Amino acid sequence: MGSTEFDVTQLGCPVQIPLTRANVLAFIHTVCNILPCHGTPLNDKSSGNVSPNTSYTVEIWANSTDENSTNNYVRSKKNCIRLLAAKCSSNFRAAPRCHTCLNLSKYLTKAHSPTSNITKEAVQPRKPDIDSLSLKHPELADNIKLLSLLQSQISNSSVAITQRRYDTQVISLCLQIMTRSRHAYQDLKEASGLILPSIRLLTMYKNIVEQDPGIQEKALLWMKCEADRLDIPDFGHGGGIILDEMAIQKDLIFEKKGGFQKLIGFVNISPEHVATDILMKGKSQQTLAEHVQQLIFLGDSGFRWPFAHYPCSHMDAYDTYTIFWEAVCKLQRYGFWVHYCCMDGGSQNRSFMKMHFLQNPRIERFLSTHILDPMRTLAWIMDIKHGFKKIRNGVLVSYNGVQSIKKLALDDKLILWSHWKAAYNWDVNENPMRMHYKLKDEHFELDGPLKMRNQLAEDVLDVNMLHLMQAYKSSLGSRGKDLDSTIQLISNTSTLIKIFSDTRPIKTSADRRLQELVTVANFFIHREKWVETSKNTLPADKRRMLLSEECRDDIMSSIIGFKQMVENRLKQSKHGYIIPGNVNSDVVENLFCQHRTKVNGANSNPTYAQYRKDTNTIILGQTSKRTSRSNANTNSLPLKALPLNTYTGEPLRKKKC
Repeated sequence: MGSTEFDVTQLGCPVQIPLTRANVLAFIHTVCNILPCHGTPLNDKSSGNVSPNTSYTVEIWANSTDENSTNNYVRSKKNCIRLLAAKCSSNFRAAPRCHTCLNLSKYLTKAHSPTSNITKEAVQPRKPDIDSLSLKHPELADNIKLLSLLQSQISNSSVAITQRRYDTQVISLCLQIMTRSRHAYQDLKEASGLILPSIRLLTMYKNIVEQDPGIQEKALLWMKCEADRLDIPDFGHGGGIILDEMAIQKDLIFEKKGGFQKLIGFVNISPEHVATDILMKGKSQQTLAEHVQQLIFLGDSGFRWPFAHYPCSHMDAYDTYTIFWEAVCKLQRYGFWVHYCCMDGGSQNRSFMKMHFLQNPRIERFLSTHILDPMRTLAWIMDIKHGFKKIRNGVLVSYNGVQSIKKLALDDKLILWSHWKAAYNWDVNENPMRMHYKLKDEHFELDGPLKMRNQLAEDVLDVNMLHLMQAYKSSLGSRGKDLDSTIQLISNTSTLIKIFSDTRPIKTSADRRLQELVTVANFFIHREKWVETSKNTLPADKRRMLLSEECRDDIMSSIIGFKQMVENRLKQSKHGYIIPGNVNSDVVENLFCQHRTKVNGANSNPTYAQYRKDTNTIILGQTSKRTSRSNANTNSLPLKALPLNTYTGEPLRKKKC
């Protein structure tokens, strides 16, 4: 080409091809579309001002439009193959030069640089020190996020868009805004005039960890890095696994990644589940997921992290057993120790718990041997919040009638739902200033969704209800004796609510609250013994006089299991503590609420693809440690999670090989 010999084999063209018409035409078409590399052009006609370097050479080319003038080009000596592939982009074909020659612009002197008339200080971005900014603005000394934002504005104001770099604090702040509302972040970026990362860049930071089904090593590494950044103490690396399920919408989504497509939305639990399903059904069959089983680690010091989830149609006890102990094993590899499990009182969860006991869990005080370490024990705690709802639902169907489902009684006194209604009506009609101002009609006219609300159940069982019932009893005079058993029940449930809502830590086994839990447990045991020993009562009537067996077992698990867990944990760690208000399923229920409302709008039934994609959004938008707002210094140490690559240095986009 132009009296210059080129080696087309460097572009992948074969040395020999079969002599066919199609191959010849293809070869001719390829050769016709090959262009020579012109190199990087210089503005000057001479090469005397070019910095000396042995890695490139200067060539003089005749100008195609003016035969009396020439153009100077810089070409790489070693790596330039002098050809452009036939499939190169249109930008390179308009100004033909290979990638190697394109990068030679850094060897040009100021005379050939478009910014030669600008001083060196103006070309290079200034990097002000945060300490110097805090000295100039002492009112911002404690706000690291704002100082980092000011630093990034100064540094990025004089560089091209492709050369802008952002501090970790700025990325974290922008992610928190974007995870709440993409439109709000875009409006802020356009209207404020601030130099902020693009939504595309933030999305790459957010999705650096893929939330696939099961336990992902990257997710555990992210969890470990966050715990180290927050300086979680050693005893805070011990905690429990919170289990719960969320209903999702059946849906099947095609996902394209790396040139391959796969279907998202099928049940994906474990290889053991697949093998068991084939043995039970006699065939291999894929089913769409209807629920998501979420696992969250909750440390004793308040550190929380959703580290695994499983799409399922329904989670059987043997499936939960497999994934639970796999999670315990992998958490232990990353320095997290599990010493209790908290879950709701569903039938499958109770079966899963009983798989760890040879006899009644009550006899063994809800402590089982730790499979990974036989010298340790694992406590089983049913969620106390669900226990309050079960108590309320049991009282809800208790009334004095032949066909009544329940007729709860204690010491020959009935416990009826009508007692609550009568006390509420008396408070509304007789008291100018209500004693229990939280009570409303929705507490007594319950439908399906209202029965699921924890707060409505706690309002009719807490200390305010106890004071109202005692005042109502006094107003009845001699007839108030009928409320004795009802008041006795509320007295014990209010004690449970007060203890399991308390955010003060338990640091010693002699804590008064542990003794109060023993008193409440003895009350429920006394009720059972009184009904069992009552004479002239049919077995069917005895069952009606008691709460359901599942409810009683869950309450005892919440009380005894929690007490045993606290005592064992305090023996293992001298400086450790347990916060009673943290040991419940609120942390996973909060995660589900954000999936239903915060991320996808008012969507009470998201698909699995949405659930999987939005998990990172929730992690980055909420605090990784449960703490009191009044005592948390959020300016000195951001409690919200940072992207994983801020710790590992992993590139956002891996280079293609």
